[in-house]
Amino acid sequence: MKTETNVEKKELSTRDEILLEELGLITKKEVAKLLQVHSSTIDRYVKGGKLPVKKVGVAQQCRCYYKKQDVINLLGLNEKI
Repeated sequence: MKTETNVEKKELSTRDEILLEELGLITKKEVAKLLQVHSSTIDRYVKGGKLPVKKVGVAQQCRCYYKKQDVINLLGLNEKI
């Protein structure tokens, strides 16, 4: 069980992964897979205000996460899952 974060490889500890899952946050790669678009399209959605982003961390070590509910809303499926 990994307990420390490896900053160079941007790995999360198991505790952090569980916390993000409980908060309903997913990565850009997961969002792109759900929406069936390229990851650069996600950047355009964020820049255009269609998809809010949650940044975790500081400066260059910052990571971007997205609420699963926001992605579902973007798909037009407004029911809570």
